[in-house]
Parts: sequence; structure tokens; C-alpha cells
Amino acid sequence: MKLWLRVTVMMLAVGVAIGAQAHAAQPSDPSVAAPKAMRLWYQTPAEDSVQGWLDQSLPLGNGYFGVNVFGGVARERLQITENSLVDTPTDGIGGLNNFAEVALEFPHAAPRDYSRDLDLNTATAHVRYRDGDVVFTREYFTSYPDRVMVIRLSASRPGALDFTLRPKAPYLTPFRRTEGDRRGKHATVKAQGDLITLNGVMDYYGIKFEAQFKVIPQGGVLSASNDQDGGAISVRGADSAVILVALGTNYRLAPQVFSEKDPLAKLKGFPDPHDQVTAILDAAAKRSFADLKARQQADYGALYGRVLFDLGDTARAIPTDRLLEGARRGEATPYLDELAFQFGRYLLISSSRVGALPPNLQGVWNVHQDAPWSAGYWHNVNQQMNYWPAFVTNLPELFDGYIDFYKAYLPAHQARATQYLKEYHPAGLSPDGDNGWAMGNSMRPFEPSGKSAHSGFGTGPWTTMLFWDRYDFTRDKALLRDVVYPAMRGQADFLSRFLTEKDGKLLAAPSSSPENAGSLQSVGTTFDQQMIFENYRDTIAAAGLLGVADDPVIARIAAQRDKLDPILIGASGQIKEYREETTYGSIGDPKHRHISQLLGVYPGRLITSETPAWQDAAKVSLRSRGPVGGTGWAQAERIETWARLGEGDTAYQFYRYWMSHHAMSNLWNNHRDSLTTRLFQIDGNFGVSAGVGEMLLQSADGVVAPLAALPSAWPDGRYRGLLARGGFEVSATWSKGRATRLEILSKVGGPLTLRYPGIAQATFRTRDGQRVSQRPDARGDVSFDTQPGETYVVTSIPSAPKTSPVEDVKIAVDGYDAVLLNWHEASRFKTYAVERAVGDSATYERIASGLTQSRYVDKSPPVGAAQHLRYRIIGTTVAGKTVAGESVFRDRPAQGDVRYLRVDDDLVAYDAGDGSLRASMSDGRYGVDLAWSQGNLTEVRLSPRGSGQVRLRSPLFRGPVEIFGASGKRLSFSRSGDGVTFDANAGTAYRIAAQAVVTVATEPTPSLGRVTVAVTVRAVDQALAASTVTLRVPTDWRATPAKVELEPIAAGKTLMAKFDVEPPKTVVDGRYLVEATHATGDDAVTAASSVEIRIPNLALGRPAKQSSTVRGEGAARAVDGRTLGQIEAGSVTSTETEDHPWWEVDLGSEHQIGDVVVWPRIDTCCRTALPDLVVVVSRTPIGDLDLAEAAKRADVGVYHLAATSAPSGRAVVQNQSRYVRVWGAKRQELNLSEVQVFPGFGH
Repeated sequence: MKLWLRVTVMMLAVGVAIGAQAHAAQPSDPSVAAPKAMRLWYQTPAEDSVQGWLDQSLPLGNGYFGVNVFGGVARERLQITENSLVDTPTDGIGGLNNFAEVALEFPHAAPRDYSRDLDLNTATAHVRYRDGDVVFTREYFTSYPDRVMVIRLSASRPGALDFTLRPKAPYLTPFRRTEGDRRGKHATVKAQGDLITLNGVMDYYGIKFEAQFKVIPQGGVLSASNDQDGGAISVRGADSAVILVALGTNYRLAPQVFSEKDPLAKLKGFPDPHDQVTAILDAAAKRSFADLKARQQADYGALYGRVLFDLGDTARAIPTDRLLEGARRGEATPYLDELAFQFGRYLLISSSRVGALPPNLQGVWNVHQDAPWSAGYWHNVNQQMNYWPAFVTNLPELFDGYIDFYKAYLPAHQARATQYLKEYHPAGLSPDGDNGWAMGNSMRPFEPSGKSAHSGFGTGPWTTMLFWDRYDFTRDKALLRDVVYPAMRGQADFLSRFLTEKDGKLLAAPSSSPENAGSLQSVGTTFDQQMIFENYRDTIAAAGLLGVADDPVIARIAAQRDKLDPILIGASGQIKEYREETTYGSIGDPKHRHISQLLGVYPGRLITSETPAWQDAAKVSLRSRGPVGGTGWAQAERIETWARLGEGDTAYQFYRYWMSHHAMSNLWNNHRDSLTTRLFQIDGNFGVSAGVGEMLLQSADGVVAPLAALPSAWPDGRYRGLLARGGFEVSATWSKGRATRLEILSKVGGPLTLRYPGIAQATFRTRDGQRVSQRPDARGDVSFDTQPGETYVVTSIPSAPKTSPVEDVKIAVDGYDAVLLNWHEASRFKTYAVERAVGDSATYERIASGLTQSRYVDKSPPVGAAQHLRYRIIGTTVAGKTVAGESVFRDRPAQGDVRYLRVDDDLVAYDAGDGSLRASMSDGRYGVDLAWSQGNLTEVRLSPRGSGQVRLRSPLFRGPVEIFGASGKRLSFSRSGDGVTFDANAGTAYRIAAQAVVTVATEPTPSLGRVTVAVTVRAVDQALAASTVTLRVPTDWRATPAKVELEPIAAGKTLMAKFDVEPPKTVVDGRYLVEATHATGDDAVTAASSVEIRIPNLALGRPAKQSSTVRGEGAARAVDGRTLGQIEAGSVTSTETEDHPWWEVDLGSEHQIGDVVVWPRIDTCCRTALPDLVVVVSRTPIGDLDLAEAAKRADVGVYHLAATSAPSGRAVVQNQSRYVRVWGAKRQELNLSEVQVFPGFGH
């Protein structure tokens, strides 16, 4: 059936000129109007495909729904997303579904002068082209106040506009896996008059959904039609047309959707969306196009227009995709830096508004039937990052949409708190049943979070940090009282009951560091301890601000806070991720995308300029993580963290890397570090915007610091309207890297402390020119009291050229109880000071000052319990400016491991091999020649410049030693421990010689089996008495015999002791230390060597196959030598979900197989590092046999590999075979990172 309508200007269905040619004027308020074009633009349409949606389509959104505009000419595609249209994500399917696909069809085939754009200043998309002699223009925007999408189609010649509107509901199906599984999606599309209605239902939760499309042409003829494919509206001969789109579901943010167990009860009582959608559309249709646009502009502009960021680069006449191609070639484009920053703000405004669900992993944009990771809410970094730009980029009220989300899920999460305390800490349960609330990791619109297998409960306090920031950046006392404090207190209540006391510390148990080390369950990971500390601090502060007294929760957490022990320093100088960690990377993936141990730097406030030793340790961890993040959001997190540490140039390097490797052509964040494999995840967009904000303004440690991490790549620029804690809106202008003008609007009044180099000498005035009295402090910061609504202007900021810090600081000699530091001497410094941090200390203590030389000996470093030290050098210029240099770290060596000679108070080092050196020591008082063998000092020749007593200390003096003077005369001396003292005369050369020289030799590069170790003992100037030689080998190794007795050795002669050393069957490739000790009476000399073990992996690079393959990740990935376990890194092969999936390798010939080691996938997907598996080995091909049939064959060996959270699983085989197959023990998806096959021991 077709319905034809003749439409004229006088006969518009809504009676008012909604279709009239009109454009909303730009708002006149200069704080809203943008100074220059901020737009993404292109000269070709987006490809009509999933890839085109991913990296070419342009996103619009109003919080309630999102739209992707493709810009096609003959066929425009608009894809619509609504975040409540979800299916349960089980059995590898489900999650957020594509709401609607909308086609606009035009009779245009030969366009010229094509362009399409997204104008960030107005949140409007455009398509323009010429067809024949007519210019066609399309304009699209989504309105939050009116809850509609508005499309305006126009032609430069009256009557030239023809089009057809054809919406569809995609992915309709009666079921997903099996008939009757209640996973279907059903919909109809009907056109009547000027309206198309799309409505339907998704079965699992009973979600009813509806969209209405109203077509309002100016002139021309309108017709509606319906057929088996649905409804459509065609317009012919119009001057222009407006299309309004409204949509919704019967979902409501209410506690029952999270608390009800029955999926069909979750929406019980909520009305069908039809009436609401109709009302929204009718209300919008009563407004003119100009009115709709003005309302949208006023709403959007009041948010977006708060912040300006201008690096002086003009709006480029080069399409955005070509600018990005330049970035990938290494070209710097300041305009792109501005654009990506504002694009993140635009996306947040478009996806997070009160009344709608908050942005998920994909914001409010999804084209798939089953969105990646189900488009859930993941609270182990992603959801937090979504809101990080809200505060510093002056959009704090956008977090209020998440607050509504929290209010809805709170009752379910309160029940979770009680459930987890019953499971882990029943003694902590409250008698009245109020145990606060707990947060796990993943959530969805209908499902609360459960406990995470790979993230500790620190996800909860990490989430409440956002609540505190919502208050701290605005100082909204009513919000603090009504929302923020109850949320933080409830989380603190749960956490305070979840701690276990160990060695005087209160530790979260169990505890995990997000997604690292597989599913490792530990106690007191740094992630959990830091997040709990941050929550306790802010909750106590909030209680104080509100005058809360006699609250047992506040009393409890105040008593617990100092026992949380949130920072531990490891043996590499790093902030530990795990309490069990020794050197960096000893547990977990050293290059992991998460940097959870550093959240106290950013977004937290535990590690600040007030804790400089912790900041230096954080830099060690961050550098050790590597130069790339691995995912888009991880790259963004490194921008923010480096910026918070004041390293603007390093932060900018990560920003440039994100731009060149993760920014797709439409600036959406590619989760993967790839130019060919794309996966949209919105957190990276939000993260880079927050990171840029952090480079431009910081306020974490109680002071407002403009340009705190300004990169040298931005020498000139300005920004306006960034937000600092305390409710201060900050604007800055700079030239040649120096601030020339600062403006601070105090929104709520109160004291303000400003930090910027030289600011104490600047001029401070109010907006109307009144001088402001300010108080400088010893650090150079200034403080003054502010009045609400007043703007303070800082000018005449003196030039203060940046002074490079002390460079090339090194620990030249690392002795057990003395440390020699030296550094590059620079003319810019008049004097130096040395500062030292001991153990896990957050701060440095000054141990020397007024130094004029570029060296210092720390004669008394703390020993004992403090196992490590950190030093930094402070340079003082002629003008009196102090500059801190990079720190150096030393892990406290065991007393027997150091190699140095100390002469009086000076030190010189030698290495672990063989060698000699000549040195001048103690300010030239001694000339020294050293010789050593296998790390043992054998001889010292000392030439004093003056006479007097000399004291020497070295491991050399623990063994037999003699001192010879002039003509080889043996001298008397006193010895204590590792030191000797004797009287020396100027001009006499002294020889101090070891009397027993011990060397160790091993067989060259043995592979398996026994290793012979030969220990040679040489007597030097005098005979050695009968002695013993013992050999220390690694744990689980065996040395035979246990010791060797040596006869007396004549001077100048040698004897040898031999040992047979056998490694354990579980030995892996590597170098292993063996240490020989020669003992004569009370004297002992130790020497060491290493045994290198190399065991061939028989499977490496061999042909492999598997039962099925998904994602194009083939079987060969499990024999490529990489055990990373990460999909993004290309280190995982995966099968479909099926019964007993399998993977197999052909070793090429028969081998005596000893062990099969299986490395699983360990990234986000996996809740158990290694599932139950069956390893099958065979001499002949297994073929199509199933597991039961294969097990019956005589040449087959079957070995069960039990599920484990360890990094890998090992099957001990000891079987002669050629084929190795790994079988899943049940119906599952098989994910393998690597399968290693090692030969039987001794073969």
C-alpha cells in the first residue's frame, strides 16, 4: 500500500516551519563561542562495512543514543545504538546489540566537490556535494534537551530533492544457539503517513524497543509504503526536508534491574516505550528546526565551550585522514593535538548525560550483534578512564549519569559485600547486616558486578575516587553530603572488614593486580593497598568537612590507615606490584598494559611532589614497562602518569605514539596497536584528553600548577577554562615555553596556592585591576584568599630559563658499608648536595651539602633491615636556584657479593671477571694498581704520597693475605674482618697479595645431564695447609662429592678438586651460578662461575593444526616461541567453542619426550589461567579420532593437565612419540599461547 501526500509550505503536518531554511546563530557568549574550526573532515564517504563503521564513520550522540553517519551519496547509512538493548553475554555470544540501521537513498550517481565533516564546535555532522548543477547538503545533530536526532536535507535548486527513508532492525532471529533458548530478537517496521515506526522485543530480558522516524518535507510529494522488507517513506520534488528520530526502550535505571534474579522480572512494571517515544517526537515536531538547533547548541555549547586549547596552528585545509597519515610518518601537527583533545571531550558530552546509562567500553556506539567484551562496564581501568577527562577538562556534571547508575546498582552491591565477607572474612561481618558495598570488575545494564578472577577489590575504592573528584573539583557541599560521602563511606565500611593482619600490616586478602600474572591470587597487592589508602584518606576528609562525629566506620578506618603499607620498593628500585616481588618483572608480565601499582601517581594523590622518593621509584616502574602501552587505553594511561610526574616531553612521546598507532581515521581509539587490525574501545579517547589536560594543569598535591608538564613540542599556546581542585577555573597563555599570563576564576572562594617557576615575583590583580596581596613560601609557591566569582590575573611573570638537572649520576663503587657516587660536573652549579632515601621511605634526607666536587662517599649507609638505598644530587646555581637530578638506586648487596677496595675513605671497584686497573685515590694521596681473577682480588700495589697509617678494606682480606714492603720484605699488619691496617711510608711501594687464588671452570655449554666443575687452588708466596673445597649449587641441584679434601700446597703450586653436578629434571634454559669455597682454618676464599643450560624445544616452528580457528589466529601461534598470552600481541591461537577442541603439533620424527609445557591465554577474557586439558602423544597420526578413541590405541599416551592459576602447566610424559595433541576436557573455546615439547632427561 502506498499513501501519497502533496506537501506545501502551508500544509506542513506540524503547522510550523520546522523545515524552513534556518541556522542557529552561534552563541554570543565568548566563553561558549569557539575561536577556530575544530572539525574532522573528509573528501570521500565512509566505506559501507564494519571496517568503515570502525574507522571512517562519524559519531553523534546525546547520551540517550548514538548514531554513526557514513556520508554515502546514493545511499546514506545511519547506524543507531541504544545502550540498554542487550542480551545476556553467555556461551560466547550476547551483549549490546545494534539498535537500528537506517538508509537514506538518493538518485545521485556522479557527485563532485564532495566533503563530509563533524564540527566539534557545534556537534553537527555535514555532507555536501554537487550532482549536476545542484548542491546537496545534509546536516545531522542529536539533541539532549529534546532527546531526538535531527536531520535536515536541502538542495540549492527548489524542487530538486528526492530521497527514500528506509530503517531496519538488524540481526533479527528467533533464537541464537538452539530453538527456544530465549535469545531471539524480533521487530517490525511500518510506515504510515509521514511516520515510520520500528518496534520489537529482545527475548532474554523482555526488552521492548521502539524508534519513530518523522519526515517533514518542504514542498514536494511524500509517499509511505510497506512490503515484506518493512516500511519506507519517499519524498519527490521537495525543496528541503527535516527528519526527526526518537527512540527508547522499557529499561529503567532502578535497583530491581540489578537485584532481580529472574531475567524477565527485571523490567516488570516498566511501561512499553511507545507512549514515551511518541511524546518525545510530538514535542520535537512542534518546534521549528531553528528552535531545535538553538536548544541543542545552547545545551552543548554550555559544556563544550568552557575550554579552549590553541597551539597557534590554523585549521588545516587537509582532510583529517591525510593529517593522520602524516602523523604515522612522524610529522608533528599541533592542530591534530588540539583536535584529539577536544574530540574526547565531545565524545564524553555525547555519551554521558543524566537520564541515560553511562558510556560503556564503546561509549554509546556499537554496530555489532555481539559487541566486543559485550560493551560492558569494566571497573579495573576502563570505566574510571571514561570519566577522567570530566574533571580537568571542566565537564564535572557529566559524571552525574554514573551517579544514577550507582544508585541503581547499590542495593545489589551491598548484598555482594555481605556475600564476599561470608566467603573470605566471616569474622568481619556486621551484626546488623550493614557491611557497606563491594565492587568487582565487569557490569552490564542488567547485571551487577561479581568478584573478579584477575582484579582485586581495589576496583571499588578506585571507583569512589571519581566520586571524591566530583566534589573536589567543584566543592559542591550538598553533593558531598548526599552522594559522595555515603558512597565513599559504604566502600570504606566493606574494605575495613576485608583486611587481614600480617606482620603488623593490614592487607587485602585475597588480592590481585588487574589482569597481570594470569589469575594470581596474592595478599596485599600494591593495587589494592593503594586504592584502599586513597579511599580511607578521602572518606576521613569528607567526614571532617561534614562535621561527622562518633561514626564507628570513620574511627575504624582512621585506626587502620597507617597499617596499610601501600608502597614497597623492590630490588630494581621499582614500586613493587606484588609484595612477593623482588626485582622488577619477577612476577607477572614486565611489559603489561596495566600499570596498577602506579595508580597512586595517577589518578591518585598518594605519590606527589611531597613524596619525591616514591616518584623516582614510580619512574623506574614506568620506564621498565616499556615505550609503548600495547592497547590504546594503556597508551593513554602512560600519558597521564608521565604528565603527573612532571615529565611533559615523555608524556608527549606517548601522545604522539597514540596518534600514529591507535587513532583511526575518524579519531576513534583503536584498542589494538595495529594499522590493519582494528577494534574500537572508547576509553583511549577519554584517556588522551585527560592526559593533555594533565600536561596543561595539575592540582593533585594541594596546589594549582598551570603548565606543570608542558612539552617542548608546544612552545607557544593558550588554553582557557580547565578545572582545578578547589573549584578554580584556570586559563593560561605562554610563549617560548614560558607562561605570560594566567587567569584563575574562583568559583566558590577559599584559599588558593599557585605553583609556577618565578611566580612569587609576578603581578597579581583582580579582573577590575585591584592588586592582590599574596604570601610566598620557601618553595616559591604563592598563596592568597579568593572570593567566589572573582577572577585573578597573573602577569609580569619573570623569565626563568629552565636549568637542566645534575646529569650522569652513578654509583661508581657499591661497597657493603660504603658507596661512592659521582656525577657530571657542570659550570652552571656552584655547589651540590646529596640526599638519600632508605628502604621504602617516601622522602629523602640530606646527608651532605656544600660539595664543590662531583663525587661523594657515603661512609655509613644503613645496613640490616633496610635492603636498598636511593640517592639524588641537588645542584645549586650561582643565582641560588636548586635543581634536583635523577635518582640512582642500589639494592643492598650481600656482604660476600661486593667487589671493591676501600683505601681510607675512598673506594674503587672491580668486576666479576678477570682484569686489572690503575687508580688515584683519596684525593691523590695514593696510587693504586689492582689485579683480580674471576671476581676475586688477587693483588694490590699501593704507593702512598705521604707517611702514616693506612687502612684497606676488601673481600680480599677475608682469605689468607700477606703485605710486602721494600725489597719484598714481609710486613706485620693488623686484620679485622675484611680490613687490614699498617704503617706506610711515602715513596715506598707496597704489595698486598692473596695467598690462595681460587678459580672455577665448567664444561662449555652443556645441554642436559651431568656437568663437571673443576676448582683450582694456587698457593702464591707461601705454602697452604691442608684445606677443603665445597661447591654451592642452585636449589634442587646435586653436587658430588659434597666436599673435597686437599693436601698441603707448596708455594707456587696448584691442586684441583672436581665435582659432578646434576641439574633437576625440571631445569629450564638459563645460566646457573655455582660457587666454590676454599677453606684453610679461619680463612676462606670464594670463587664463582656459571653453568649454561640449553634445552631444545622440539615443537618450536614445527607444523601445527587445530580443530577450528577463530579470529584468524592460526595454530602456528602456539609454536612461535612467544608465551605472552595476549590476543593483542598476536601470541594466542583460539578455536571455536566446541566439544573437546584440540590443537596438534608434528615434531617431524620420533623423539623421547620428557615434558609438555602449555602456556594459556592470560588477558582479559580468561577467568582461569589454564583450564582442564588432556595431553595426548602418539607415534602415528591421530587423525579424526576423538579423545576416547585415541586413548585406546597402543602407541598413544594420555596425560591429564589439571586447571591451574600458575603461569603454565607441565605434563611429565617420558614417551617415545612424534605427534603431540592438546585436547580440551569439555565443551569450551581452546586458547593457547604456546606449547613447548622438551626431550626426556639425558637424551
